[in-house]
Amino acid sequence: MSNIHILSYLPLGDVMVIQNRTIQPKDVMTTLIVKSQCKCRMACWTHTKCKALSVVHSDDSQSLQCLLSSKNHAELQLDIQDNALYMERLSADYWQESDGTHYLVPSSILLGHEAAVRFCSRIPGYRLGIFKSTSEAHVLNRIYEKEKQNSDDNKRELRVNMKYESTVPLWEDGTSLKDSDIFSTYKCYVHNADNICFVLDRSLGGDATVLFRARGCERKSRFVCQSYID
Repeated sequence: MSNIHILSYLPLGDVMVIQNRTIQPKDVMTTLIVKSQCKCRMACWTHTKCKALSVVHSDDSQSLQCLLSSKNHAELQLDIQDNALYMERLSADYWQESDGTHYLVPSSILLGHEAAVRFCSRIPGYRLGIFKSTSEAHVLNRIYEKEKQNSDDNKRELRVNMKYESTVPLWEDGTSLKDSDIFSTYKCYVHNADNICFVLDRSLGGDATVLFRARGCERKSRFVCQSYID
């Protein structure tokens, strides 16, 4: 996942950079020829409609093609191109665990289930988080503990990539929650409700280490993007 980075460009804030990706022509709002990546970034950040950009190195290497789009990565299908960079303003926590898995937690974005799935899947090599192992449970709880001081209920929740299928909680890859290490190793409970999508919500769990609560799929909550290998 080394082609994904979260960088800080003061005073512009955090920027997600994806190497070797570019915006498709149909989604380009404006095309500019510039001398530097900085010029392209400033062209986007000062444009009222620009949400993302691509910088493409020209054949003569003396100039750069700057592609501006009014859409963000969740609305785009990015093309693979070796000499390109995709950039989008995105404030997020981003790190790598000891097992090599990368995690990205947007700082101020709340989404429903399908929107969160789309947001994560449009970042190359990522998905909405699946937490089956004991080490992944540690990560999930650590993120939750960091956010639990938020006053709003939906900010304390963390949306995960799990749904009810015929009354059985299944991770998106088809694994039953009860067949996951997280279920046998931790005090792991499921709070049933009339919904099919799940969040981590320990506010009802008492001494539960992990408590997954069925919540409305459209309810906007925090979420975790997780790298994976097919």
